[in-house]
Amino acid sequence: MPTGLEYLLGLDPTTYDAEQPWSWPDGLVRLQLTLSADVGEGRLEIQRSADLSTWRIVGSYDLQLREEDGVTVATDGAAPALTYAAPPLVSSGPEFYRLRFVRDSD
Repeated sequence: MPTGLEYLLGLDPTTYDAEQPWSWPDGLVRLQLTLSADVGEGRLEIQRSADLSTWRIVGSYDLQLREEDGVTVATDGAAPALTYAAPPLVSSGPEFYRLRFVRDSD
């Protein structure tokens, strides 16, 4: 897991994280993760690809402006909880997802 993503999720980048900090509940294509309450700058992007070479942004969350696009964010607790629900599959081919943390200076 990239260090920037570990920072975003509030994990310690000097230790190995055996469990993924996100989940796909009930086998649905819905990603849920809790962001660090300490991070206030940058943007989280959720990207999708059918071939692992061409990636398209399907959801994002701006941590400073608190703007969400294609995701829902619950802020009931101390840390924001993000949910991304993928649209129904339009083809029978594979779909791949990745998370990308982009700092404001990137």
